[in-house]
Amino acid sequence: MRFVLTCLLMALIFVLPAEAQCGGGGGGGGGSGRAEPPPPPAPPPPPPTGNGRNSGNTPKRNPGDAEPPPVPPPLPTYTPHDCPVPNPAPPPTKPASTPKDKPVAPGNLPLPPGTRPPSDKPGPTTPPEPDAPPPPEPDLPVGPTTPGGTPAPSEDPEDDEQPAPEAPRHDRPTSARAPSARGRRMRTQTASGWKHWWYFNREQVINFRSKLRRGGPVSGNSADDRAKQAAERRIAVRTSLRRSVLTSKDESLRSAALVALGRMGGDDDANLMLHVILDKKSAETTREAAALALGLLPAFTDAATRTRVRQHLNYWIGGGGDIPRRTRSFATISAGLRAQSDPLLVMCLGMRLDEPGDDRELTAALLVAGGLAGDRMLAPELLHATRKGRVGDKTRIDDIVRGHAAAALGRLGDANATRTLVAVIRSRSAGEHAKRSATLALGRLLRKGRVTREDMSSATSILRKTADRTGDTELRGFALLALSGSSQLNETKRFMKVLDSGGNGELRAYAALALGLNGRRLGSDKSKPIARMLVAELEKANVSELEASICLALGLVRAEEARDALLDRIEDRKAPYTVRFYATQAIGMLGRPSARASTVLKNIVRDGPRDLAGEAALSLGLLGQRSVAMSLVKLLEQSRSRQAQGLVTLALGHFANKSATDPLVALLDRRGARPQTREFAAVALGLMLDKRQHDVFFDLPGDMNFHGTTRATHRMLAIY
Repeated sequence: MRFVLTCLLMALIFVLPAEAQCGGGGGGGGGSGRAEPPPPPAPPPPPPTGNGRNSGNTPKRNPGDAEPPPVPPPLPTYTPHDCPVPNPAPPPTKPASTPKDKPVAPGNLPLPPGTRPPSDKPGPTTPPEPDAPPPPEPDLPVGPTTPGGTPAPSEDPEDDEQPAPEAPRHDRPTSARAPSARGRRMRTQTASGWKHWWYFNREQVINFRSKLRRGGPVSGNSADDRAKQAAERRIAVRTSLRRSVLTSKDESLRSAALVALGRMGGDDDANLMLHVILDKKSAETTREAAALALGLLPAFTDAATRTRVRQHLNYWIGGGGDIPRRTRSFATISAGLRAQSDPLLVMCLGMRLDEPGDDRELTAALLVAGGLAGDRMLAPELLHATRKGRVGDKTRIDDIVRGHAAAALGRLGDANATRTLVAVIRSRSAGEHAKRSATLALGRLLRKGRVTREDMSSATSILRKTADRTGDTELRGFALLALSGSSQLNETKRFMKVLDSGGNGELRAYAALALGLNGRRLGSDKSKPIARMLVAELEKANVSELEASICLALGLVRAEEARDALLDRIEDRKAPYTVRFYATQAIGMLGRPSARASTVLKNIVRDGPRDLAGEAALSLGLLGQRSVAMSLVKLLEQSRSRQAQGLVTLALGHFANKSATDPLVALLDRRGARPQTREFAAVALGLMLDKRQHDVFFDLPGDMNFHGTTRATHRMLAIY
């Protein structure tokens, strides 16, 4: 009710136009005097795809809605202005029905790169069927995936309201051993939480996009000619991506093309995405991709498009329309992204948060959207949900959803956020997921400089106590990472004490990463003692996970004295794969090129192993050698491992090499190419042609508790 009264007051002051209706649908008493909404419109005309698709999906009222949101008007016919469809494809086969969603076991989260035992064997060589996801690869971590790339596990509808199972513990290394060329046995370890954190947050730390695109080669053509060529390239890429959406039978390829259009598209792509969301014949994963892509689009310049998208998003997040539950959750997250440039959507989200209903997935998505919107008007609802474990006046939320509220509050950065997050960490009644999320959110506030002087003492005190306790290893690791976030804090002694403890290998790996992050933020002069300590610890490390984390930390602090030690590990084919992987990352972060480093990295790009080629190319780019981008296109086409292709795709996207555009478009349009290869070509094109300084999608999973997710947020973490 608080938010509804605020919105009504604003409406009276600013005289909102009629198009800004945000509807009731759980908005409390804000719509008690509204007339009944008009009946649902006729189905929108299907886009002229030539492939038999029909989006005849009439929005319907949910039986339990006392006051549904206003029904949006029919969509106009989608006309692909510059997208000829040369050969109509046959109608796609109907995808198998997906059972109702339930909370996801955190152990099912796709693993970050660098988490498998050492093996240079290529992935499966048999291409998957066009309408089926690629076969699973045991012990091989999945690289960046597209929305259609991961099948949903079978689920029991009766478990729909239960919290997700406890995250697997990685406190002890396994007994498996791998030989080391340095004359000793190296213990290997299972997948680690610190790797997940780094995988989801490293773009914020390194900012590949600005470093690899800065000061690139400029052709001899005039500025007008270069602008004309760039416009022609964008038209060619958008034409190819739209053709893939409209004609392909492979739902994974359609999903990848939709997300790519969201990254580099414009106003005229929004109508296509709305049609796909309403198309019942499309796979659910494709409809989810369309819903998320709608939020990734840049700010609309056309008022009619902005209004149309707002009306449909508001209708869906309010419970209207016959769309799948998870697609509705993705549309809600998309509304949070769109609210950054559309203040009226902020009001719509606030009214839904005031009384969200009983749908757990939608409630969690509303909280995520509230954090993404970035508007302080939503702070009271997020504070209430984090502190009390309730959304609105009646809806209780479980531990995982409360964790989503804490993460959203940390992203929003309200003045009262620090005290609320500290209270959650101290609370005996809060669950482990809420405490983990609050700890990560507090670290984000420290890193962004949003903790006031008055609150700094309580924030650092609770993080130190949490890092020292002997209970939850992941919570202690998150506290160490949170303490490393501020340049005003120097927790070197604390991190070194944990690193030298000789006990929990997982926690020691967290401490090494925290040392690297803290040293990077302290600056090169103050980080020299940290570099010397890490070099000494590297020689003593006898657990592969710990050694990998120390390698990464040495790169973060730019320890030039460790260059030869890192290169020795990269060249050591008997070293654990995870050590070689993170040493390859670290060598690029040192910043200064050397002849040996260039030779070693170029040999990996040329000769393999292919699972390291993408990281080797990124390191070469950070060292100033960006001509390697063209070699990556050939690697993308030749690789069979999904992980290798995913890492190569990310590297291509960061480079944004103009000369790689045409080969990637040709690969995307080639009907005889492997479906998985075409899928990653679409992802790379979307990344390359996104002109924004920061990729919106890379910031979505940052500082999120990956151990406690709902089904929709789990999928969101797995997409990029």
